[in-house]
Amino acid sequence: MARIQIALATDMMGLKPTLVSMMSALEAASRPVTVHFLGCDLSGEARDLLARAVARWPDAELRYHDLAGGLTEGWERFPWDGRHSPVRFAIVHIPKLVGGGRVLYLDSDTLVHADVSPLFDVDMNGCHIGAVRDYGYLATWAGLVPGTDPDPSRYNREAMSPYPFSDYVNTGVVLFDNDSICADPELPRILSDPRDLFCDGKRIARCMKGRILHLDPSWNAICGIYNRYAEAHQAMIGDAEPFLQNPPRISHYIGVVKPWHEFDLAMLRHPNAEKVRQDIHSLLNLAAHKVEVAHVLGDFDSAACFVEYESNVSVYRRARSRYMSMIDG
Repeated sequence: MARIQIALATDMMGLKPTLVSMMSALEAASRPVTVHFLGCDLSGEARDLLARAVARWPDAELRYHDLAGGLTEGWERFPWDGRHSPVRFAIVHIPKLVGGGRVLYLDSDTLVHADVSPLFDVDMNGCHIGAVRDYGYLATWAGLVPGTDPDPSRYNREAMSPYPFSDYVNTGVVLFDNDSICADPELPRILSDPRDLFCDGKRIARCMKGRILHLDPSWNAICGIYNRYAEAHQAMIGDAEPFLQNPPRISHYIGVVKPWHEFDLAMLRHPNAEKVRQDIHSLLNLAAHKVEVAHVLGDFDSAACFVEYESNVSVYRRARSRYMSMIDG
């Protein structure tokens, strides 16, 4: 049975959430998995914890990559302001550090619910990557949010030119076809060039030269708004043919507040919780670039969004508790 490859990256601060994401993928996988773990300044104890986590699955193998030591010249000036480690830019180095074949990158704030093996069989039609559109970003730049004016010239200059803005993807879950990328010797170098300060989605979307396969949104289901994705797809892309919404295969807990942080979910049901809900909106990136996306996607004060958010956080917390009990001690 052919192996699949996943890649994750972290420093000490994000170690345990990253292990949760990794273990959820290993648990759901129907094939043997090679884990490419891009670590930055991990302690010996952290490396031991990682090894114990992977060892829970006999068919899994671990390949550790020292991210700080593997970056190209010029990246040593990061972090910019003390808040960003080289982990923030790990994704752009995956083709160079990991090698050939397909590899699925997972952010530390994801939880895998389903076998990711089918992604390694999908026909990519010559595309370099597969990813899910970033609906919040698209809403703002398409001018679909009341009170905003689209500025295609600014958008194209900063991100995608000459490719359509609808190619912009969320980089929390990215399927890399490293063989396709490395067939163009300049592409891995351009992708990881430290002189270009665009990172994450902008850098990847532009560098992929339009060769992006748009995956079903269930592969990167944003916690709290996934129930609105069909509506979002119609509003952003104008696709008259509705797609079938699948249950989330991978949940993505974007925003500042994470499910592993200490906060009481019951606060969302409090009758005087309007300010809390507004904060949750922002922290879930329901306000893209400080602009309300709710006008496009519908009423985000609806019960469905908060029921989904509460349910998904509860699922995460149960999984985290179980995985940590498997490797602690």
